[in-house]
Amino acid sequence: MNKLIISLLAAGISLYAQAPKKGYTVVKETLESPALAKNGMGARSKVKVSVYLPASYHVEPTRRFPVVYFIYGYQEPDFPTSNSSGSLTGYMPAALESAMGSQGMREFILVEPSDTNPLTTTFFVNSAAVGAYEDYVTQDLVAFIDGKFRTLPEAASRGLAGQASSGMSALNIALRNPQVFSAVFALSPTLLAPQAADKKSGTFDRKTLSSWGSNYRTAYGAFYSPDLNLKAPHARIPQFDGSEADQKVIQDWERGMGQFPEKIKAYQARTEKLTHIGLLVGDKGKFPRFVDGAKAFAQALQEAGISHSLKFYNGDREQPMAFIDNHFVPFFSRHLKAQ
Repeated sequence: MNKLIISLLAAGISLYAQAPKKGYTVVKETLESPALAKNGMGARSKVKVSVYLPASYHVEPTRRFPVVYFIYGYQEPDFPTSNSSGSLTGYMPAALESAMGSQGMREFILVEPSDTNPLTTTFFVNSAAVGAYEDYVTQDLVAFIDGKFRTLPEAASRGLAGQASSGMSALNIALRNPQVFSAVFALSPTLLAPQAADKKSGTFDRKTLSSWGSNYRTAYGAFYSPDLNLKAPHARIPQFDGSEADQKVIQDWERGMGQFPEKIKAYQARTEKLTHIGLLVGDKGKFPRFVDGAKAFAQALQEAGISHSLKFYNGDREQPMAFIDNHFVPFFSRHLKAQ
């Protein structure tokens, strides 16, 4: 009996002494971005990045992982916290771990770059006024992450995602940079279809712009139609006065939320191709034109023979219930190459 007790105690002590399996971690990093240093506002070039490392990253020291870059929202803090509702690393890291541990799912590193600047909103496009934010993501940030973490440093293992305005940015970046990212996922992206059946009239009008807050309009103008001869933040805003100069401003603005045929044509001319474009859209809310824009964009992709999916959920532009489990992790598990 004593020998049995001693054996059980010894076994218990042995089990207890084993190092417990580590779970996920969220790492905070700071990056100096040369791409952001050149801007007309004297804006900062030092940016903060939140990085989710999955559980296996810590227990398999030779394994490399796919990476998803998530442009998570609008007016969020530099480092996401548990109160950052748009952020996955700040608000739902445990849900990420649970979803990645489900049958058939794959683990990946998740990176959330800071998107705060003096204008409170970033559209992740290169701007003379605010900085080269697209280059920041596609060059500086990707190189930084690949250099610091055990990634699979190839486009086939990189994904890009965004929500609302950042969903639009993610789509635009991916279409222009399939040599960097292979799959893109956009949640309720701000896309605007042409307003006439001939697809020639513009996507913007006075009514559309009046529904936006002034800060949002200013930020959009600074990113898509900057003029350094104007007072900071150097933003040109359409006046709809019929002038040639104003028409040029409107055309600049089209580059963000519109110009589907032009973007797809430019993408098709590239050698590299995306594996898939995913659209998940809330079909209830105060911006029905964005829903119509997503449908029109999907139709343009369909006509061009580009692999994509369009799904809807009952909601506005917020993340739907079980977004991580039912949509986000499954999408990138299917479309990214893993080790």
